[in-house]
Amino acid sequence: MERIVPCDDCAEKTLDVQQLGFHVTGCNPHPTRAGFCVLTFEQAGAPKAAAAAGAMVAAVTPPAASAADVAPITATQAATAKATFGAFMAVLIAIEIFIN
Repeated sequence: MERIVPCDDCAEKTLDVQQLGFHVTGCNPHPTRAGFCVLTFEQAGAPKAAAAAGAMVAAVTPPAASAADVAPITATQAATAKATFGAFMAVLIAIEIFIN
């Protein structure tokens, strides 16, 4: 993920992002906007989080079919739903960082 910030604020914004649990990968000058930098960051421990999510999905017991004969959710569908929710939450956190 990345955000454009004033270069003078790189240290402060880096600390803000790190305190929210993200790993900052850089804050480099913007190629076309003088005085601005591109702050790049990613979720810290993403491989660990993916492994934990996989273990949680494996532990989920699919619900039994209902009277309407609806097929139960598969492990792949559950994993996709959790990954989508995780990405959505990461975006919300990033928005919250830069709004405040």
